[in-house]
Amino acid sequence: MQTLWSLLQVLSALTPQQNAADVAALTGVSLKLANANEYANFYESAPLKLDGGIVVGSLGVRERKTGKSDPLTIYLSDFQGSCVTQAMLKQHGVTDFGLPSPVSPPPMGSAGAWPDDIRYRETLSAKYKGKIVSLLFKGREIKLASQCLESMTININSGDSGKS
Repeated sequence: MQTLWSLLQVLSALTPQQNAADVAALTGVSLKLANANEYANFYESAPLKLDGGIVVGSLGVRERKTGKSDPLTIYLSDFQGSCVTQAMLKQHGVTDFGLPSPVSPPPMGSAGAWPDDIRYRETLSAKYKGKIVSLLFKGREIKLASQCLESMTININSGDSGKS
């Protein structure tokens, strides 16, 4: 079993020239083709149980077939178990947090209502090892500091491609 932080280290070292097979080999995570179209292949993993009680519902990879922009994008989605906070992300090297998006309140009515443990969702961008990451937090309180990470997207084409 690995930690979220060791997984992020491996993912942040990827380069735009790598593909889903490289992601699987470097992380030790089995990826299956979930969808494909003329522009990209989409791969997903089964849930990942990580040290510290953190569960990532799926590690996803978008591998572009054409074009030069964003050839490889990594998605860590549906975080469960232990809460991963903004403070924890900062402690492990996530920096340059942008301003959060306007807070999304829960939907009105019973159709599409969020689970009882989620009252607000908030997104923001940051950097990790030179890569741009998008973060989605969820929580019962409007304060970002008390919210838990729900998903993370890592743009492999951004930043310095892991070179220092």
